[in-house]
Amino acid sequence: MYNSSASTSSPPSISTSNQNSITQLASKSDYNKIIRSKLTSPTRQYPLCFKTNFANALALKVFPLPSSLLINCLVKPSAPIWGFEPGGLGQYLYSPSNSNNFELDVSEQNNLIVNILKYCGIIINDPTIIQAAAQEAQQISINEKS
Repeated sequence: MYNSSASTSSPPSISTSNQNSITQLASKSDYNKIIRSKLTSPTRQYPLCFKTNFANALALKVFPLPSSLLINCLVKPSAPIWGFEPGGLGQYLYSPSNSNNFELDVSEQNNLIVNILKYCGIIINDPTIIQAAAQEAQQISINEKS
């Protein structure tokens, strides 16, 4: 059972390690119809599964049952929210209690920063500046953890 509080944006890709085959994901009604038919019954080479959603969990029923599963899925990240409160001079003051950070992979951090800067009208052509900024951000996160 896979626990996730985020909703999946695409169906999971499930592969059985002993056969290196990709499992077909079907709805529960289609699964029941396919299982009953001798003509379309799943095999070890072409397994079939369906998912059921419990409270923040995903359960998969795979037929025929493989010895192991490798599951890949894409998760829809939550929307970032920049929470703020107006200051005494009308400026915006960051409010961490009302904010939600980006839920992106680390590999997307540089692309996000560069695109935000482009949106603001700043274009960085020198890759060493980007690398230096990434190293500094990494050092800051290491210092925060220790």
